Amino acid sequence: MTFVGKLLVVLQLVLSICFMAFAGAVYTFQTKWRTQYEATQTKLEEVTRENEARKATIRKYNDLARTTLGVASNADPAFAFDQQGDLVEQGLATAEAKVAEAQTLKTERDDAIRQMENEQKQNANRESQLITAVTETDLATQAREDAQTTSSLLNEVYLSAQERIDDLEDERRKKSDEAFALEQTLKEVERKYNDLLTDNARVRQLVRQLGGDPEAKPQRKDAPPPSVEGLVLNTRKTRASVLIEVSIGSDDGLKDGDELFVFRTRDSKYLGKIELVLVTPDRAVGAVVEKAKNGTIERGDNVATKLGT
Repeated sequence: MTFVGKLLVVLQLVLSICFMAFAGAVYTFQTKWRTQYEATQTKLEEVTRENEARKATIRKYNDLARTTLGVASNADPAFAFDQQGDLVEQGLATAEAKVAEAQTLKTERDDAIRQMENEQKQNANRESQLITAVTETDLATQAREDAQTTSSLLNEVYLSAQERIDDLEDERRKKSDEAFALEQTLKEVERKYNDLLTDNARVRQLVRQLGGDPEAKPQRKDAPPPSVEGLVLNTRKTRASVLIEVSIGSDDGLKDGDELFVFRTRDSKYLGKIELVLVTPDRAVGAVVEKAKNGTIERGDNVATKLGT
């Protein structure tokens, strides 16, 4: 696994732990505020009941004061009213204090509710951020897996291309070795051909000294070559002549000195004649002894020991 993959896994683990911690904190905070809210609500209900009781007492005292003032006609109404008024004022003051205390408790409860709502909003925002982070982590993980898949495919393509390059390099070396061997063979043929030309010149000079005709061709006593056909494999121009490599050799019944005709089948064109100067089992090299005026011997042309076969 790469460093980026490990980093993403660690980040995902840390975010999961944070999410669990946030969830636990939200649950604890919500439970605490719910308990406080229920306690405040219970206390408010008690204060409300006490307030209602005090209001009933005040109503009772008011009724009593009115009854007393109406029945005791010989009493001083102002004095009786003042006494009952003091009681009423005391009851009202006590009730107002309780109402104020209840109002304070209600305000504290409302503040607690608003604070709890704010905390819930903040927790919702944290949860949304955590979900976004988890989503981004999943996307990053998917991107990493896609990148690993792409890297694997590219690696396979690279290995396949490298194998193809190695095969081509082996083939190139093989062709280079074959070309080098052929170059050495052609050099050897050229050397032998030059030696033959030197020997031929000496023989012709000797024939003239003896009074003979050097242009007369000796009668061959050996058997003529068999009727075989082949192809021109390569050509090489030397200072003395043009050497032609063909695809037939001693396994086909050829030997040094045999003559082959060169022609081009697709054009029905006669190109010349060669004389073999080097013969191997499956190939031979000959020198051009007769060349047509309207054509050049090329690789792929046809050779045969007889025309019309």
